[in-house]
Amino acid sequence: MISRRNIRVKVMQALYAIESMEESSTPAPGVKPSADPIKLLQKQFHISRQLFVYIIHFHNRSGQICRN
Repeated sequence: MISRRNIRVKVMQALYAIESMEESSTPAPGVKPSADPIKLLQKQFHISRQLFVYIIHFHNRSGQICRN
């Protein structure tokens, strides 16, 4: 469903956002100052999962249209 590469990228993005939030007074874009790292990562996975489902639906629908 979600490739290992995508998981690594999401984890690295979350870690970078958390580290930059801790080191500076201005948080990374899209990150609340009191963001929980686990919730942030789960949100990223949820967004990736939604995108995956949309792509599968799009391909399925395109195939249906081409058959007609």
